[in-house]
Amino acid sequence: MTYLLRSRIDHNIVTAETPDWGGGRPYHAEEGARILELVDAWRDGSRILMPDELPKQLVPHKPRKAWPDAFMSRNQMLIVREPVRNIIERFDPNLHQFFPIKFETKSGKEILGPWFMLVVMADQDSIVVEKSSVFINPNFPDTLCSATSTKPGELFVDPSRQAGVHLWREKRFKGHLWGSDQIVAEMEAQGLKFFRSHLKAIDV
Repeated sequence: MTYLLRSRIDHNIVTAETPDWGGGRPYHAEEGARILELVDAWRDGSRILMPDELPKQLVPHKPRKAWPDAFMSRNQMLIVREPVRNIIERFDPNLHQFFPIKFETKSGKEILGPWFMLVVMADQDSIVVEKSSVFINPNFPDTLCSATSTKPGELFVDPSRQAGVHLWREKRFKGHLWGSDQIVAEMEAQGLKFFRSHLKAIDV
């Protein structure tokens, strides 16, 4: 079983700043190109990243009484708390990249962690486009699409095209995060707030 893991603005999206990282002011084309390349790399898992390339600090715009254990932030950064990291490592050992990041309030108070920036390094091509509710970009029909379904029964995957990883990006659906039923069940069993807006895909 496969799940499309979705973020919602009131739950798993945290707007924030990275004070120690980002383009300079005034804007410089070379620096801007470097920043865009890094954002693409962590969003798509397209290459191995080095710690000195990435933010070390994340400061949310607004306070909350409780924080999700996994969320998406600025430039589609995936941030996870240590219990989530531990589960991902257990299911996909030594596959994805994790970078420690200090998650703290504007006043400098650390938010209970530890926290890590997650770069998902696996991708698969298992969606059966012909059966699924998807958008196909006519300019890039083989490489750039997006899932448009918002209800069960409209996404189909082929298990024979999956490699056994538990967290991944679909090759033609780079903007989405996908997970196995095993990893989703384990997150729920441990009471972790992990991208709970699941959309279940159907095996063909």
